[in-house]
Amino acid sequence: MEGRKRTGTSNRRPIFGGTGSGTVDTATAVGILQGLNNAGFETNEELSDMYVKYRADRPIISINDGQDWTLPEVPAADYSDEIMENAKEFSDKAAIVISRTGGEGADLPTDMGPIMDGSTMDIGTKYMKGSYTNNSSEYDDFQAGQSYLELSQTEKDLVDMVCSEFDDVIIIYNGANPLELGWTEDYKQIKSVLLCARAGATGFNALGNIIAGNVNSSGKTTDTWLRDLHQAPYFNNIGHFAYTNTQDVSDAAKEAWERADGIVSFVNYSESIYVGYRFYETADQENLIDYDDTVLYPFGYGLSYTTFEQEMGDIQTLTLEFDVEDMEKLRTDYLDLMLLHQPFGDTYGAWRALEELYREGKLRAIGISNHYADRMVEFANFTSIKPMVNQMETHPLNQQKTLKEWADKYDIRLEAWAPFGEGRNGLFENEVLKAIGQKYGKSTAQVMLRWHIQRGVIVIPKSVHKERMIENLNVFDFRLDENDMSQISQLDTATSAFFSHQDPAAMVEWFVKMVEKRKSQHDSSKEKKNW
Repeated sequence: MEGRKRTGTSNRRPIFGGTGSGTVDTATAVGILQGLNNAGFETNEELSDMYVKYRADRPIISINDGQDWTLPEVPAADYSDEIMENAKEFSDKAAIVISRTGGEGADLPTDMGPIMDGSTMDIGTKYMKGSYTNNSSEYDDFQAGQSYLELSQTEKDLVDMVCSEFDDVIIIYNGANPLELGWTEDYKQIKSVLLCARAGATGFNALGNIIAGNVNSSGKTTDTWLRDLHQAPYFNNIGHFAYTNTQDVSDAAKEAWERADGIVSFVNYSESIYVGYRFYETADQENLIDYDDTVLYPFGYGLSYTTFEQEMGDIQTLTLEFDVEDMEKLRTDYLDLMLLHQPFGDTYGAWRALEELYREGKLRAIGISNHYADRMVEFANFTSIKPMVNQMETHPLNQQKTLKEWADKYDIRLEAWAPFGEGRNGLFENEVLKAIGQKYGKSTAQVMLRWHIQRGVIVIPKSVHKERMIENLNVFDFRLDENDMSQISQLDTATSAFFSHQDPAAMVEWFVKMVEKRKSQHDSSKEKKNW
């Protein structure tokens, strides 16, 4: 297999784990170079030897003995013309490895200024005894105000040098915390960015196989990666916040443990209303931020290189136009679920359009809404792709028992709209639900959510109140027993709290009129429901 030039001393001393209990035995772990070699790559030994000679060990980040935040990197000026010419002769491709460490008892510095000038030592706590050694006497690697998750000056110079000599460059980030990576967009030579977090004992074997194309690189980001970490709402909650009136606690700590420093600090966490929701996407919708200027890689970002082959029989040719404006506003190239809202009009034509979007991968799941059992069974038997979901009014007073039996038979998931019945008919004050809630220390709303979940009904409660959002999520620490479920089952009246979709006047004619009105106005957002 072709060789690959590896630049950056991190390829010789990668991050395998964290600090404290997150450490890894590096003596037996598979490193980056070994992982590449195991995948069939040749690596540039001249550069590897140069990095080892520069520094063979990795600076220690310790809970009790201080933190050396130094990022050892050979300055660009130390790469001789001969080394660079040999590197280009060895391979026309280059990979830059950038690493960041951290872990238990070692918060990453949000401002490298006090680390660089040594003033962080004045704080006195062992958890903030940070130090840094520059890679060159000609410049400082960091300036005051820069965080540890930005490039050092030596790393910037390295990227400039490599991109000026190579047209095909891979950036490999070896770290667990989101690094500021907006600079990767400034170099056309950078063809890809790989996240290779703390790899443990054997994880770097996967890196070699991914680059070789032996396995599918289909992982997704579990963080939101910002262009500027100072814009993160949590940023101001990171730091050392010490109490000054806790001498008795300090004395007790020192007496109990000889290594205690006696400094009592705290972090004051703050919550927004975005409980269980995406902060940045919501903030963009509310014009609090400009999404594209703030977010580089959203939560769940990633590429998949898997290819699929599919053979299909003769199908009806459709002309399909898909407006992606709403998906662009949502900052996604697909939707998890799209429903056919009502069982009226050209439902089969509309369904074929949904099927096509599903096949294209723009929709992950497709379903129907407000389709009673007869229409649902019809759809399940006379469509190429049967509905995956049927959304219906479902709550303790209208439990849709017959519909759910048929949905289960056809492997269609029932989803509840109005899962609380909008509180109609005194549902929140129902004595049966209140008694069950008191039994578990839960509200009637939580009891209803738990009842839906245990029935296998999809439920997505809506609220704009933070305390209710938290409450709605806190339903996985208890379980209703058989008697509870039986009591709730007896509450069923099998009657809608709103209307019947089979009512010709109240629903069908109203729907037809609404559609015609929207066609004439071309603005559905201003249409008001009359029920």
